[in-house]
Amino acid sequence: MFWLSTFQAPSQILFIGIPGDGRCLFRSVILGAWLRSGKQSPTERSQKVLADELRSKVADEFIKRRADTEWFVEGDFDNYVVQMRKPHIWGGEPELLMCSHVLNLHEGEEICKSQSCIRVWSRVW
Repeated sequence: MFWLSTFQAPSQILFIGIPGDGRCLFRSVILGAWLRSGKQSPTERSQKVLADELRSKVADEFIKRRADTEWFVEGDFDNYVVQMRKPHIWGGEPELLMCSHVLNLHEGEEICKSQSCIRVWSRVW
């Protein structure tokens, strides 16, 4: 399960549970992007749709950047991308990297607006 923490000050932390349905990484990224832009949290149904759209774009980004990414995916690259398109397959560090390209976030960029920050932690329960 992923937990998204948003805070105004270190003493004020809000934890939002993200369903562990295989889309959890993509849901967390979508939710963080929405909150960062000042939008209200999308409904769970909207999160699912948006997470699947992001997943598809991430798979496309792997293909677009194949020369740069093929070496760090496990197993056969083409099979990896086919599997990653399936909604129940968990994403990890390579998918976060591709999310940063899809969402146009630069390496090391803080996801903060003024004194509001968004951080994502992953924890197996």
